[in-house]
Amino acid sequence: CYGRSLSLYKLTRDVFQGAEQLAFELRLLLRTQAQAHARLTLRYALASVYLFFDREVSDGRIGRGTTFEQLLKPDERAFLRGQARPHWLLVMQWAGEVFLLGAHAGHLPANAQKAIVEKLHGLIADMRKLADLFHL
Repeated sequence: CYGRSLSLYKLTRDVFQGAEQLAFELRLLLRTQAQAHARLTLRYALASVYLFFDREVSDGRIGRGTTFEQLLKPDERAFLRGQARPHWLLVMQWAGEVFLLGAHAGHLPANAQKAIVEKLHGLIADMRKLADLFHL
């Protein structure tokens, strides 16, 4: 039980640290030419993390009418209602797509693109591990 609690803590911390690192690197890498892409990528990534904790960990008890309403626009929320779950994974894929568009617009080198994509994959992997551990 204590080991499981430590694992939950570590994975939760890893998810939040991954989001923090993503925000920092997006801000540095996607400057003037693709600043809007950086903001949208981060908004989608944070919405994905929020959805994950709200739907996978707390069964929707956290977010009725709060942050979720602010992170996704009404048309984005409406689109998700018609999609299969898990919605958090779909929103994270949106983040990746927007990032790649911004990377192209900002002429970002391939190695920098790879680093951000790996951060997104790392977030997904940590969230999946956390869900698996939580549902044991």
